[in-house]
Amino acid sequence: MKFKRKSNIELLRVVSMLFIVIGHSLCHSGIGSQTNIINGGFNLQQVEIQYLSILTSTAVNCYVLISGYFLIDSTSFRWSKIFSLWIETFFYSILSYVLLIIFSDSTSFSIKDFVKSSMPIMFNAQNNCYWFIAQYLALYMLYPFINCLLKNIDKKQHQTLIFILLLFLSIYASVYFANNGFSISWFILLYIIGAYIKKYNLPSIYRISSISFYVFLPVPVLVVGSFYDLGILPLSGRYNNLYVLLMSIILFLSFVKMKNFTGKSEKYILAISPHTLGVYLIHDNHYVRKYLWGGIEQIGGINCCIIYLLIFCCLIFIVCVFIDSIRNRVFAFMKIDTICSKIDKVLTK
Repeated sequence: MKFKRKSNIELLRVVSMLFIVIGHSLCHSGIGSQTNIINGGFNLQQVEIQYLSILTSTAVNCYVLISGYFLIDSTSFRWSKIFSLWIETFFYSILSYVLLIIFSDSTSFSIKDFVKSSMPIMFNAQNNCYWFIAQYLALYMLYPFINCLLKNIDKKQHQTLIFILLLFLSIYASVYFANNGFSISWFILLYIIGAYIKKYNLPSIYRISSISFYVFLPVPVLVVGSFYDLGILPLSGRYNNLYVLLMSIILFLSFVKMKNFTGKSEKYILAISPHTLGVYLIHDNHYVRKYLWGGIEQIGGINCCIIYLLIFCCLIFIVCVFIDSIRNRVFAFMKIDTICSKIDKVLTK
């Protein structure tokens, strides 16, 4: 079953990936870890960066919510999706390593590093690179079984299932800062919530959901953190925090409520959104990451202007989309999709 792409949801996919790039700029450059309000007293720029850090922590959750929202209606499992994603990941991993060997004087060819690059999901996920791909692939392989469960329970049972999973994976984790949501179990919960929204909606949250409300939500956290001299409450990068989850759902519903775009706006959104995963694979590659974000500290570090940081991240996003569009044409020339479709036919016989 092929779904008609909705420009409002595809725009959320684009925004979420841009948020991920911004979040990585704060995390991997060290800027985010140096800007706790409790360190060095109150500073407006520190507050701005912390605000941005909380705001962008919803991106991964939204990405998985989208999957649950659409795949709950899926009636067919496609192996081609798995192979296509793996080949794309393999392509960028090998390409990054080869380019590093060619252009870096400090790096020489190593069989060990080449093998690691040829199996990026297995090795890079251990270093928190491409961890999302590893969990997403696992979720995709499990979703037919999850759908089978969800289609055989009623609304009350669905709510109970969400509550039980929330109790262990979010509420408990929020108190003890466990796991942070980097796990398949958290992805399964997000999928189940996305499926619930598609089937039953969330009327009480749906009514209050708006972009303006969403951008306000980090403010109480910042006020509490500064007023009680606690620094920033640990929300940034903690996808399974209950407050971050609430923000994620509100952002998701805000885009669900939007009308579909038309004309040129729809055309541009639908042209960019298929490349969002490519943006992730390029900018968060193990070899690219250290060169990309190391430059921020050299240029400005903690004193860099927040506007400059946002412009830099937008440029990274645009360049990655351009690179992935070239990759897409190369794959089309090599007929990768056709090969994946043939694999589908063989495995589904």
